[in-house]
Amino acid sequence: MREIYLDNAATTPVCKEAADTAYEVMTVEYGNPSSTHRKGREASRILEESRKKIAVCLGNRKKSTLPPVDRKEITGHLDAARI
Repeated sequence: MREIYLDNAATTPVCKEAADTAYEVMTVEYGNPSSTHRKGREASRILEESRKKIAVCLGNRKKSTLPPVDRKEITGHLDAARI
């Protein structure tokens, strides 16, 4: 029998690509995007790329207008950057 999950307000399952990207970000590209060291600069670059891609998906083709995010939201942005 196929499972029907109705509690998406609490948590939502993600596709394999999102899970793989989240794992990579948490184990390889884990730098603080506010830091000036190499890991931080790379995290910042990935974050900005993902913001731009999300903005395009939302209809803003000029540049990202997404607000700054805290660390817990970075994984979702990075996932969008790799799509």
